[in-house]
Amino acid sequence: TNIGGYYDIPLAGLLDEYTGAAAGYSLRRLSSTYTGSAIKVQDNVGGATLDVGFDSNGELNTSAIAAYGGSNDVFVETWYDQSGNGNNAVQATSSARPKIYDGTTGVVTENGKPAVEFDGTNDFLDSVGLSETTLTSFHVAKPDQTNSGDALLCFDGNTGNGFFRYNSNGTMRVNFFGGLNTSTNYTAAQNLVFALYGTSVAIGYDGATAETGSATGITTTGVRIGQKGNVDYFNGNAQEIVLYPSDQTANRTGIENGISGYYDI
Repeated sequence: TNIGGYYDIPLAGLLDEYTGAAAGYSLRRLSSTYTGSAIKVQDNVGGATLDVGFDSNGELNTSAIAAYGGSNDVFVETWYDQSGNGNNAVQATSSARPKIYDGTTGVVTENGKPAVEFDGTNDFLDSVGLSETTLTSFHVAKPDQTNSGDALLCFDGNTGNGFFRYNSNGTMRVNFFGGLNTSTNYTAAQNLVFALYGTSVAIGYDGATAETGSATGITTTGVRIGQKGNVDYFNGNAQEIVLYPSDQTANRTGIENGISGYYDI
């Protein structure tokens, strides 16, 4: 990365190695061919929005955010999809946006990397373009474990038809209308989660063996990040969410290694 950044050589990213993603949200560059920004932000005083890209190492340009924010808090209006499919996750209401920069403490971080902070009260981002019957999800997030039902991802808009939920009792639960309601223990560390659903559902985290189940009638009508069903708002930090419209069981280890290596999980 250091050599590639210095010589302006676009190094292969996760989406170059494992192609076909439906959406990729991250605070690092996921593809060598992606030329857009990572996020669009706005400060808490309603200033002009700012598209924030990457530095020469493919990491979020935190210097640009700090220069823009100054003593004001800064929030994410758009988390851009790096897959090339245009499935951006957006929040038009300023009061419901997750934070990326604090005017007192600086850029939000988790494990030394920039993170998007959801407050557990009303923050969420919507991507309405996804409509899949099979979906594999990989994400890096850390719940603060203070809420009883923190939903990081909902696969059916605001209705709650398929979602990841973190519980304060130390479990991570996957719920799907029509079948599966399963849970597994998780640690307080960042979680690298794998799940796929169609008629079959599997869940794993941090390389652990997946639990399996079945579900029927599951179809995405968009993906909501940070909330489900107008309740269960996620309270914690998220850094990367990659969604594939296919079964990625065969690629699970490679994808998880690519993500966990970067985030030092």
